[in-house]
Amino acid sequence: MRETLYSTASSLKLTEAVLESLGQPAHETREVLERFQRYDEQFLQRQCAVFRDETKLIQTTRETAEELKRLFKEDSQSGPADKAAS
Repeated sequence: MRETLYSTASSLKLTEAVLESLGQPAHETREVLERFQRYDEQFLQRQCAVFRDETKLIQTTRETAEELKRLFKEDSQSGPADKAAS
């Protein structure tokens, strides 16, 4: 079990509260956090598949970091309607 599994859930709750207090609509906040949680679970599955191979573990971590950067960039450039469709 990943050390941060439970802190991820609490971090998502905190993020939800912060985004909503900044005025982001609740439904948009939930959609963003659900997408992030799905992505995080997929990342964890990829890591579990290669956790005994340090080279592959490093490679998947780097690939995931790049993919996450790309997703954040795309998310920041799209409007609410675009986000709901993804």
